[in-house]
Amino acid sequence: MASGRYDFFINPDEIVPDKVIELSKKDKFKNNLYYSKYIILAVLAAVMIVGWIVYDIVSAENPDYTICMVDEENIPTEVFDLMETILLPYCEDVNDDGEVVLAFSQHNIGGESSMDQMASVVRMQGDFQVGTSVIYLLTDVKSFQTATSILTYIDDPFNSPEMDATDFENMFVPFEDLTVFNTLPDTEILVNGVSLTPQEILSHYDLTLRVITDSKLHNDKDFRAYYDDNLTLLEKIK
Repeated sequence: MASGRYDFFINPDEIVPDKVIELSKKDKFKNNLYYSKYIILAVLAAVMIVGWIVYDIVSAENPDYTICMVDEENIPTEVFDLMETILLPYCEDVNDDGEVVLAFSQHNIGGESSMDQMASVVRMQGDFQVGTSVIYLLTDVKSFQTATSILTYIDDPFNSPEMDATDFENMFVPFEDLTVFNTLPDTEILVNGVSLTPQEILSHYDLTLRVITDSKLHNDKDFRAYYDDNLTLLEKIK
């Protein structure tokens, strides 16, 4: 009865429906990063394990290094090819298989499809667990570190940040400061209908490094060797 009494004084013409808030790609990216840490282990742990087992079995390539790139949209393959051409001379055959292979792992966290977003988050979590990548290229270091706590200080990697650390500026090198990429060509590449040069496409990325001291992989001798190899590569290119 009380609710009816109050409704009596409401003018139906004054009732305004709630506005639907459209999130930008960057906001979707931050939102997906934040909530992924709560749902992945509970909902998709089994999928992640099975997926990575299958990946290890069917993958023929055994890269010496894998650089992880996390963004809200996909990077054209031409850009990866150009980056590989520039970085390969600085790489070594660290796994002693007779060839030098540099790979890139791309995770599109802000995609339009929820299934694609979930798949990217699962693959990224798998990357964290098995240590596929040590070097990361990110577009939002603050949001990424806040959600994952996976990064360390770029110039002091064995002094891992506290959980509530906010000195994010010490955890990355801006892409524009990586002089090794000054030789990127001015060839224009079409991205979402816009012609951009490789430098323009990569200009909003920052180079970062994953943590090892607080990781379950810290005592893994193979991963420690892989980590040190990546540190050597990092010193050559930053």
